Amino acid sequence: MNIKTALQQLTTWFEEYAKGFSSDDPFVQENIDLKKHHTLRVRNLVMDIGQSISLDEDNMCVAEACAILHDIGRFEQYRKYGTFSDAKSVNHAALGVRIIRELEVLKNFPSSAREIIIRSVGCHNMSCIPGKNNRDRILFLKLVRDADKIDILFVVTEYYQNSASGSNRVLELHFPDIDIISDTVFEPLVKENIAFLRDLRSLNDFKLYQMGWVYDLNFPRSFEIIKERRYLEMIRNALPESSKKAEAVYQAAKTFLEKKIKYSENILRISAVDTIQSN
Repeated sequence: MNIKTALQQLTTWFEEYAKGFSSDDPFVQENIDLKKHHTLRVRNLVMDIGQSISLDEDNMCVAEACAILHDIGRFEQYRKYGTFSDAKSVNHAALGVRIIRELEVLKNFPSSAREIIIRSVGCHNMSCIPGKNNRDRILFLKLVRDADKIDILFVVTEYYQNSASGSNRVLELHFPDIDIISDTVFEPLVKENIAFLRDLRSLNDFKLYQMGWVYDLNFPRSFEIIKERRYLEMIRNALPESSKKAEAVYQAAKTFLEKKIKYSENILRISAVDTIQSN
């Protein structure tokens, strides 16, 4: 079986698997739908970013499979624990790997692709990319991590703009909506470093933590999407207007984003000049 057919079968399997978690409870169904639609958008983002780096057809299929399965553990996590907080339940990535292995989801994929997909699922939620990865594994892992972060920013900014605080505590990971920004979150972010989930103490911390994801992106197209969709601005607008800490983190993240985009544009300009001169 070729990898394109295997991907088509995986897509069908995913739809049926997600359907198995349907509920008559509107709130439960809302959160199941949230993860299903998130997965499909991550797939589209992976394809977008993959095209920007000229992935060939077979590698694009592998990347799409990574996207489809990256959050497969979320469904069982929510059914069993009623939360998407790994700290309050179980590591959803590790759970996803277990599900993939137990259900033999990747049996129709080549063994080399299976290893890449499983590794990407198992590592996509880590604070940093593990050092023991070969070049191919790192590429696909970076693709999934970028796409995942970008779409979560879509989900949370939609929520912050259109829903009252506390209306979906699952999406807020149950952080209290209190007027606190922790120094352990603020200090790394203002210095263009990521913050860590374990240091978050409030919903404001959580929002700034999400803003800081810009420091952990890997591809020029990822930075472009963040800028095009104005996610940093939308998160800033969801934070206290008078907060000097929030403004400082926002300015640091915005400056970093602009630097990355300018750098990528300069590289493309130099490459174009070199191509013209060589012809």
